[in-house]
This record gives sequence, structure tokens and C-alpha cells, in this order.
Amino acid sequence: MGHSDLHHRTRALAILSVPTLSLLLPALAVWLASAGGTSQLTRTAADVARFLLYYSGVFALVALTAAVAAGLLATDRTLMTPERRIFAQALHRTTSLTGVSALANHIMLEVLAHRAKLIDGFVPFLSARSTFYMGLGTLSSDLFVVTTNR
Repeated sequence: MGHSDLHHRTRALAILSVPTLSLLLPALAVWLASAGGTSQLTRTAADVARFLLYYSGVFALVALTAAVAAGLLATDRTLMTPERRIFAQALHRTTSLTGVSALANHIMLEVLAHRAKLIDGFVPFLSARSTFYMGLGTLSSDLFVVTTNR
């Protein structure tokens, strides 16, 4: 029994390390880039931060769309064998975790870049910049939280 508990705890720690690292590493890149200087590390960190700031929302959108598609595929009982349904469920869970991590990363980077306030990530249509589009993004993430916590 002890070995099984250790295995489950190790597995849970490994799974939770993915979203944790996906938040810590970009934050570290932003911090290194904002420190200034002309070293290669600072320039690389600035390039990584700029890339992630621009594309993290796209990654979230693509991953969450793939998660919905995999979830729909996993519910099919007529065409898919049980083994393929289990694979589709695993794919759904993996892409969901990746998408939620990318969404949290996107919100964090927007706040760190001072392109949004922290409240803009939770309350829609308050942003002074791109109010409509940021409001839609906030509304969709709020609806995502409401539908997954039922």
C-alpha cells in the first residue's frame, strides 16, 4: 500500500510541475529581460519573453480547442474501440492541462508587461486598452472556470 501511495504522489507532483514550470520560466525570462544589460543571456531572455508575450494566447487557444475536440472524440462509443477512447481521454486531459497552463501564462505575461491589470484577468470589459477583445478573453476564461467547476 505504501508503494502505491508513493507512486501516486510522485505522479501528481510530476503532473503539477508542468503548469508550475510554465509559469516560473517565463516569469524568470521577463525578470532577466527587465534587469537590463547587454549580455547574451539578457538578450535571449528578452527574445523569449517577447515571443511568449505574443504567442502564449495563441498556444492557449489552440490547446483548448484541441482539448474540446479530443473530449468530443472520447465520448464516441459507436466508432471507437475502448482502447482508443482511453487514449482520447488521456489526450483530452493532457491538452487541457497544457491549455490551462498556457492561459495562465498568457494572463501572467500580459500583467507583467503592463499591458493589462490583474483585475482584467477576472472581470471582463474593464480594460483601458482593447476593451472589447480583452473583455471577450476574460469572459471566455471565466466561462471556462464556471463550466469546469460544476
